[in-house]
Amino acid sequence: MVPQELLLFCLTLTQEGLKDFIEDYLKEDYEVLSTEYGIIAKNKHVKALPLTLVAHLDTINDHDDKILYREDIEVDDSIISVKHGVNKVLGADCRAGVALALQFSKDADPLNKPHLVFPLDEEIGCKGAKGLVSEYSNDLESVVNTLAVIELDRMNGNDYATYQYENVSSHPIIQKLESLGYEEKRGSSTDIVQFDSLINSLKDTAVFNLSIGYKDQHSPDEILDLEQYEQAYNTLMDLNK
Repeated sequence: MVPQELLLFCLTLTQEGLKDFIEDYLKEDYEVLSTEYGIIAKNKHVKALPLTLVAHLDTINDHDDKILYREDIEVDDSIISVKHGVNKVLGADCRAGVALALQFSKDADPLNKPHLVFPLDEEIGCKGAKGLVSEYSNDLESVVNTLAVIELDRMNGNDYATYQYENVSSHPIIQKLESLGYEEKRGSSTDIVQFDSLINSLKDTAVFNLSIGYKDQHSPDEILDLEQYEQAYNTLMDLNK
């Protein structure tokens, strides 16, 4: 079972507080570039072509000037939600993705840890991702030409969403995903769409968003299915072998 403590902690921070926490959390194993648009973290020890994981730091709460507290959150068996009457969103979109990326970066083999990108302000037009591309393109380019760029930001439990990217069906990551029961869906807007000009070849780099178990995002009815969240974690472990 993936520990819940990190997830619950991430749900209760503002995006700026989360950004500060991540800088400290990653400093031992990563070269961390913290900018006004988000964080680019490069594995110091990588020996093979790694994965790159992406998750945005903001939730709707950040832009409504609301803070989610631990006492607002209910954990009932395999479902996390906000308690009845709490007029806030859970923010699993995309705090679950952030926590998943951090947990995976902690647990993965030191020589095969993923690179990480955490943009700010995705919910208001992917502003952080656009800023990283505009102002830090060289740093970003060095971490997105990898085996796969995977944004951990997708509802449900068995989707991988493509955007303008036409992934090569013979790519080993895509083949493994589909062997695990994932189905391709089409998405509209996401941070990784902004990285298009920096990714050299879709023959070499698979690019998609992965389901992480949230549903009814952007509303007080939002939930996170912990079984699907754990499935996403196990899928990342499979893809990283």
